[in-house]
Amino acid sequence: LTTVLVIGAVIWARPARILRSQVIKAREYQHVTAARAMGATGFRVGTRHLLPRLAPLAAAQFVRAANVSVM
Repeated sequence: LTTVLVIGAVIWARPARILRSQVIKAREYQHVTAARAMGATGFRVGTRHLLPRLAPLAAAQFVRAANVSVM
């Protein structure tokens, strides 16, 4: 259990940094900016516009982190 926690604590930083940069990039797209201008909440924008765009990247980062953890 301790080994798993240590590996998890070390591995999460890189995928989190990559996902954060993609979220910042996606927030600047015109359709996201337009949705915010029309009064969409942050939750609505996140689930409707950002999550579908970032889900494949998040899944790939999880698989990569799991692969590195096993190695």
